[in-house]
Amino acid sequence: MNQPTGVLDCRVAFSNTGMLVGAPGPFGPRVALLRGLGMAPPEWALTLGDSDAPSLRPPAVGLVQNGAQAVFVEGGVAKRVALPSGIPRAIAEGVDRVAMATGPSGSVVVTAGASLLLHLPEHDKRPVTLVARCEPLIALEVVTLGRMVLVFYVPEVPVTLGVCRWDGESVREVRHPLSSPCVEIHAQVSGESVGLALGHAKDVIDFARIDIDGQMVERPHPRWRGQGVVLRSPNVLWVESDFALSAVAQGELRYQGLPRSASLSVAGIMAPCRAAYLRSRLVVVGVEMGHAGARLRVFVQDRAGERRENHLHALHPPDQDTRRRRAALRGRLEEWVAQTRAAGRVQVPVRLTDSGLGVWLSVAHRSLRLDFSIREQGVRMHLTVADEEEEEEAPPPEPSLLRLSRWVRRSLGLGERALSSDQEAFAAALVRALPEASLEIARSAGGTLEFEIAMPDLPTLEALLSVLSVCRGSV
Repeated sequence: MNQPTGVLDCRVAFSNTGMLVGAPGPFGPRVALLRGLGMAPPEWALTLGDSDAPSLRPPAVGLVQNGAQAVFVEGGVAKRVALPSGIPRAIAEGVDRVAMATGPSGSVVVTAGASLLLHLPEHDKRPVTLVARCEPLIALEVVTLGRMVLVFYVPEVPVTLGVCRWDGESVREVRHPLSSPCVEIHAQVSGESVGLALGHAKDVIDFARIDIDGQMVERPHPRWRGQGVVLRSPNVLWVESDFALSAVAQGELRYQGLPRSASLSVAGIMAPCRAAYLRSRLVVVGVEMGHAGARLRVFVQDRAGERRENHLHALHPPDQDTRRRRAALRGRLEEWVAQTRAAGRVQVPVRLTDSGLGVWLSVAHRSLRLDFSIREQGVRMHLTVADEEEEEEAPPPEPSLLRLSRWVRRSLGLGERALSSDQEAFAAALVRALPEASLEIARSAGGTLEFEIAMPDLPTLEALLSVLSVCRGSV
C-alpha cells in the first residue's frame, strides 16, 4: 500500500463545477483539474515550465469563466499560462512569490520580488506598483472584491500584516502590527466582506474581517486557540451565513464556526491542505507523497459529519517519465562539461532547446556540438564536428526530413566525394565508443561531419567521455 511519506504544499481554486490543484514537483510545478467534488480522477494533469528543475513552491492557480490559469516561478521569472494548452508568458523577473485571484473581468496576479506588483487581466497594461521596495515575504494572498483588489502580505521583518488596496485608480497601503510572527495566511471572499486567517506556528489563529471599502472592520485578533497544540494550514470558509475556520492539529482537521455555533474534527488529515465549503459539504484537498509517487487526497463530508468520502488519485502528469529522463541527461551532460573544461572551452552551457538538450564545446582546434532529444524508444544524438573557424555561431535548426534525405544521399556518396581514410577512422572510433548505437553519417561541402546517432537509452558518462576523446583526434 502506498503509505504517505510526506505532504506537499498546494494551492486550490474551488468552484461549484470543480477544482484546480497546484503543487510542487520534482521536475517543475504540477497542476491538475478535478471535476465536481473530486470523486473521479483528474481530467488532466500537467507539468509547467521547461527547466526540469524541482519546484519548491506550488503555482498559483485560478478558475475563470473561460477556463483555467496558473502562474509559476521558473528561474526567478514569473510566467502566466492558460491551461491546459497555453504557452507560458513571462510577466516579471526577479520574482520570489506569486499569488492569483479571479474576478468578473478575469484573473489578477501579484508578484513579489524587489517590488510588489499587481498584474491586471489586460495583458497590454503595465503592472501596478503596490510597494516600490518590498522586503522578503513569508506569505502572500490576493482577493478581488467587486472592482477592488486587496493584497495581504507578511514580511519577514517587521512583525506586521501589510494590506494594499487597488481601486482601479490609486493604491492605498496600511501596515497592521501583529502580536507574534505570522507564517501562514488565507483569505476568503463572500458577498461584501473578506475573512482573513493568520497562523502563527503556535496554538493560536488570528482572524480579521475587511469590508467592501477595504476597511478592516475587525482587526487581527486571536479567534481560535489550540490549547497547547500547534494549529497549521489555517483556512477561512464561508458556511451559509458567516465565516468559519479550519486548521490541522496532530493529524486531525478541526473546524469551528464563527461564532462557535458548530465544530467538528476529521482524523487522518495532514497539513498543509486546503479546505472549502461547497454544495453544503466540507471539502479538504491535500497532496501526499508516497513510495509510488504523489497523489491527491480529496476528503468530503457533510456539515453534520454523518457522511464521509475519501478519494485518492495519482498525480502523475503524462510527461513525468520523459522529464525524468531529460533531467538525468541534463545532469550527465553538466557533469561531462565540468570534467572536460580542462580540455576545451565551453562556448554555450547545457541548455534546453525546442527539440531537447544541447551542448556546444570547443576541443583543441575543433568544434563539437551535441544535440539530444528524448524519444519514447530511446535517445537520439545529433553530433557535428568541424574545424573551429568553420563552425556556425548559433546552433542550426533541428534536422528536417529534407536534411535527413540529404544525409542519406551523402552517406551513399551521391553528389559528394567519399569519406577520407581519416574520416572513416573517426566514424569507426565513434562506433566503438557507442557500441549499442546506430549511426547515420553525412558530410557538408565544407567538410563538417554530421552524425545522427540512435541509442536505446541515455549514454553513460563514460560513453560521453569516449566520444570526446574520439573528437579530440584528427578528422
